[in-house]
Amino acid sequence: MKNVFTGAFFSALIFFTLSTCSDPIFYVLSREHAPADPIISGSPTNFVYISPSMYVASGATLYKYDNNGTNRGTWTTMPSVEGDARFVSIAAAGNKLYALVLYDSDSSFSTGIVRLDNGSWSDSLTGNNGGYSSYQSIYSDNNNIYIGARGGNNSWAVLKISSHTGTNVIAPVSGLTGGSSFELKGVASDGANTLICTAGGIYLNEAPSPITGSADKWFAGILNLDSNKFAAITRGGNLHMVSSTSVESSAINIEDGIANYTGSLAVYRETAAASPVLLLAALQNVQTSTSSGYTSGYKEIQLTNNTPTGNFYFPGIGNVRTVDDNEVYTSSLGKRPISYIFQHPVELVLFASTQKDGVWSCRVRDGEKRWDAEE
Repeated sequence: MKNVFTGAFFSALIFFTLSTCSDPIFYVLSREHAPADPIISGSPTNFVYISPSMYVASGATLYKYDNNGTNRGTWTTMPSVEGDARFVSIAAAGNKLYALVLYDSDSSFSTGIVRLDNGSWSDSLTGNNGGYSSYQSIYSDNNNIYIGARGGNNSWAVLKISSHTGTNVIAPVSGLTGGSSFELKGVASDGANTLICTAGGIYLNEAPSPITGSADKWFAGILNLDSNKFAAITRGGNLHMVSSTSVESSAINIEDGIANYTGSLAVYRETAAASPVLLLAALQNVQTSTSSGYTSGYKEIQLTNNTPTGNFYFPGIGNVRTVDDNEVYTSSLGKRPISYIFQHPVELVLFASTQKDGVWSCRVRDGEKRWDAEE
């Protein structure tokens, strides 16, 4: 009798196991790929392209990626900044690479702005930072470097470097100093207009007053889409279209739950000469009203004439998509919060800086376009 019971028990167990394999969660697990070892580990910075090279940094190391336009590019390391310096973010203006660095000594922390000249870093700064000496962010409109800086009593300012030869001259932007609303979140330019995006408003060409409709939106980032056409996003996932004069009052709400978007936006092109077909928004995490778990990665929305149309969706779902399979995406980059996303303008590969798992890339791997750690 005991043997009969044991046989029946194991038969039932095998049946149960096989039947549950048809569950969606088991299907997703079956689509997982073991991630590669990233060539760039840690918490990388944003990406910057100065033809013909792309740059990204992690920790104390700056990496350069070169591509000849037809084959996969190669990574090389660049000189480090002298001292105990770690890269925070990078930017380019006047074909010069700048970096915001954090100096970590035994007794204190400090920040600095350095520029790469002929293979070595220069940290010489003249001018007056107005007492806003704690540098927090760095951006560019291709001609000027803008720095978000903090002073005492939670005061903030936008600083500027406009000359890119000889000694860097730094100075506050007139009118863009004061309380926490002046915390710099991004800079975007269409060549004619530069929009300076702060937490509390968007400013045109350094004007002291924010453009109409931009005050108190608390934006997290901004991107140029076309001539006099920009997109700005809040941490909670409200995407607003922006012109040189105003912010549209209505927004595309990306989420119906709790979300944290990093502010990094990117466009996606299928060919180098074509107009972009998708707008991508980097995501730290989101918990929707229909899910008990968190999802990270990014979301995408179709662009028509450089204008977002429809709704945002996760990669691999829409008719126009950056990856081949949503389940593969969900089990890879979709599990990782990302800080920045960027498409290489020549190779057209998407790159992402994750918050702790290094640089990832979206390439054709084993016949399938999917994300994995860049190796």
